Amino acid sequence: MSKRASTNSNPLVVFLRGANAIGSRVFSPVALASKLSRLEVQNIGVAGTFIVRAQMPRAKVCAAFEKACPHDADVIVHPLADIERLLDGGRSIEGDGRVFVAVLASRPPAASRLPLERGSPWMVRSESHSGAFVVGRKRSIGGQWLDANAIVEREFGVRATTRVWETMERIVKGRSWPSSARSSQPISTRRRTRSAASPEANRRRSITCRVLHRQRLDGICSQEGGPRSSSATRGTTTPSTTTTASTCTASLRAARSATLIAVNRKRHNRTARLIARARRREC
Repeated sequence: MSKRASTNSNPLVVFLRGANAIGSRVFSPVALASKLSRLEVQNIGVAGTFIVRAQMPRAKVCAAFEKACPHDADVIVHPLADIERLLDGGRSIEGDGRVFVAVLASRPPAASRLPLERGSPWMVRSESHSGAFVVGRKRSIGGQWLDANAIVEREFGVRATTRVWETMERIVKGRSWPSSARSSQPISTRRRTRSAASPEANRRRSITCRVLHRQRLDGICSQEGGPRSSSATRGTTTPSTTTTASTCTASLRAARSATLIAVNRKRHNRTARLIARARRREC
């Protein structure tokens, strides 16, 4: 068992840049937080935002996340106190669009002239810069969006990652959560039993059974490999031979593999769409 570090009175906030984007750097934030439990990590959302309460230097926190991530992680770390100061004044930006906060990885080489608008009419508007944070608004025109993070990186000349204002509020609220509530958050990834499976999972199992248990013309069930009567054969059965049984087993394995591949591909695509949709609400 790994030794748990002491609790830090000023927690750190870890932002993973470009995590869980569409088709790239997809991972489970809950599983990552569970893997780094010795650092007292609390997960916020699906975009790759974590609160680290362990007493540990920033460089070691970055190294721990880079080692634990299943992909090449681009880690940005800032004290939670900096975010609290940003939110102390309240949301001063009002108007059309969603308010975003771009978290800069380092101090920009030169100050940019603000406000800064991109698009005609504007789709991304950077309005204020305070320390490591750039606050602005973004909106869609005709169903199209501009990448606010890429615009901030190009204008300020440093790496950045973007979260919406509501995510930053959740980070500050997460500091006051009691330890009992944090420890009771569900982190188990155990497979559900058949009785507790969702209707969609039961429907897939039903389809799989109909494919694998199809009736052969010679009266042999493709699942069992033995003789089985049917209405098509009018009660007559064909004796099972070793060759027929082995052929049935091979057909079963091929059908099972093809079915599982199709089901897993559909499940992966659906999970990726759900993650991307949730990430758009946070970034």
